[in-house]
Amino acid sequence: LYICALSSVALLAIAGQIVIQLALQQQSGDAALINIAGRQRMLSQKISKDALILQMPDLTAQNRIQRTEELQQATDLWESSHLALQHGSASMGLPGNNSAEVTMLFNIIEPGFETMLAASRSILTTLAQPQLHPDQIPAAIDPYVQVILTQESSFLVGMNNIVSQYQTEAEGHVAALKTIELTLLGVTLLVLLLEGSFVFRPTSR
Repeated sequence: LYICALSSVALLAIAGQIVIQLALQQQSGDAALINIAGRQRMLSQKISKDALILQMPDLTAQNRIQRTEELQQATDLWESSHLALQHGSASMGLPGNNSAEVTMLFNIIEPGFETMLAASRSILTTLAQPQLHPDQIPAAIDPYVQVILTQESSFLVGMNNIVSQYQTEAEGHVAALKTIELTLLGVTLLVLLLEGSFVFRPTSR
């Protein structure tokens, strides 16, 4: 009886640790999701800003090279993060197991995202043409810049909704963890009470 009593307490302790470790892993994934989803909004604004600056007629050659590199990096990171948020990424710490609500929200912003991405890529392709004179750049990239500016606001609204949904789900995970911890505590106390009443107290007598 002593062995059974102590083993039951040990099993409850082990189960509690397993649940807590799984919950901590879930919380880490939630934090990465919210952080990268929030960064997507910043990157979309940076793409718009760089596109507008590249359209300035008085931009120096050095500044144009710098801004082009920044636009390239922002576009690449924006695209890779967008895919990682939906399908997961080990390097970014993203699980890729989105809820049905998040998947629906991503489907809503997908057309605008693809349009902005194509416009940004077109700007980079246009700027890479060696025969293009600097004076021709503003007019050459203007259609793509206008596309980016048109789609930016709707993308921001959509990403705000996604971040809010991620936040809501993360708070739900925290609430579930609290419930599990309280349940384990209650079960442990109940087991100790039963062991004291039916094992240790009779043995002491």
